[in-house]
Amino acid sequence: MKTKEKIRQYLVFKGISMSEFSRKIGVSNRFLASDGSIMSDKIKLIRNMFLDLSMDWLLFDEGEMIVSSEEKIPGEKKTTEFGKNKTLAELNFLAVNTKVDNLSSDFTKFKKEFLQLIEEKLDKAIKNKEV
Repeated sequence: MKTKEKIRQYLVFKGISMSEFSRKIGVSNRFLASDGSIMSDKIKLIRNMFLDLSMDWLLFDEGEMIVSSEEKIPGEKKTTEFGKNKTLAELNFLAVNTKVDNLSSDFTKFKKEFLQLIEEKLDKAIKNKEV
């Protein structure tokens, strides 16, 4: 499986939209749809933004997609081959923040669509002189 296919699999697993992913790492929405390779600067951004995504799995087809909680000992630093240190509490905090960001984005989208629907209904009612 190619790297971009793996990223799409991860996003589905985590419930993250491709547009949200693209926004977080600063690429176009078509980034994952293209067949091109991923440059090292983008891999670094992905590693820093999606801390539970295993770089071993993503880049070398080794291990599991998600860095398991068993590999993380509370209060102890987890060091990857890339030298990124995070405690379990930091990882959990970042995961919660990501979920909150996703929910906030979903709510904003819902609110916008709902208001647009109300506006359309009001316009239709005014045109039909129902109000």
